[in-house]
Amino acid sequence: MIVAIVVTFFLLTPFSICQGSPSFNQVKNFKNEADNLQTKLNRIVGEYNFAYNEYVEIVCAEKKSEEKLKKLKKELRTREEALNLRLKAIYMHEKLSFLHVLMDSTDFNDFLSRFYVCEKISARDAKVINEAKRLRIEFQKENRDMEVKRIHQRALLDRLSKKQKEMEGKFEKAKTLLSGVEKSPQVKSRIIKGVRIKCFPVANPYAYGNSWLAPRKGHRHQGCDVFAAKGTPCYACVSGRARISHSHNGGKSIYLNGDDGDVFYYMHLNGFAVTDGHVEAGQVIGYVGDTGNARGGACHLHFEVHPKGGKAVNPYPVLRGVG
Repeated sequence: MIVAIVVTFFLLTPFSICQGSPSFNQVKNFKNEADNLQTKLNRIVGEYNFAYNEYVEIVCAEKKSEEKLKKLKKELRTREEALNLRLKAIYMHEKLSFLHVLMDSTDFNDFLSRFYVCEKISARDAKVINEAKRLRIEFQKENRDMEVKRIHQRALLDRLSKKQKEMEGKFEKAKTLLSGVEKSPQVKSRIIKGVRIKCFPVANPYAYGNSWLAPRKGHRHQGCDVFAAKGTPCYACVSGRARISHSHNGGKSIYLNGDDGDVFYYMHLNGFAVTDGHVEAGQVIGYVGDTGNARGGACHLHFEVHPKGGKAVNPYPVLRGVG
């Protein structure tokens, strides 16, 4: 999977590096340091997204394996119980030796009938035994595969944890580097893929990739994740009416109904900067977090775009147009 990452920094204003007019080398060094740091952030976010997608796929596969194991176990138990009952019946009542069949027959036709019944019973017993053997072998194989998936899952979790810590450290460093840079977003009306947007929804520094339709538990990703440090301001990308919400999956969320009719979802927020009501483009409305089903993972804004309030579309081109 190729994860395309687009990230921008605000340009350094002449007096934000030091007091007085900065030298050409100072500006150049700042830009180089910012670019290098952003490159590292892009790489880490790309690796994190790749590992997370792989982790989700493993979790989904593990769930299917658990369901299959449960079914196999039930079938195996049914077969084994049938065999146990059959063995008990044979031990208690049956006399199935060839000698008994021959001696107890009243005539040759009776003998053929008895022999046929015995043969059918034996064939049925053999089928049950073979089926039980097959189920037991399949159950053992599925168990081994399940253990391999669990080992892989633990390794992926460890990798994700390391990437998350590395990402958090780089975001903090980037925030320090940009501490003297103007914080207000550049508000400018643009129409991208039929969607009007006026500013990027997250303050610098941030990083994101095209995570549209990436695997998630029980569904496909309906937005793009913009990674940033916890508490990073989120801006209203258009003017419109904001409605705050809380849900199990989305956590603290804001639904922004733009004045043009387009709707934008902001999810997993750490907190709100507004209550329900009208907001202006560029206004701080919330803060990046990890609430809802993102709890414990890397802090990010899950951003969705719904043109005219309809089905979600890929926000990546829209974000690229303003980020």
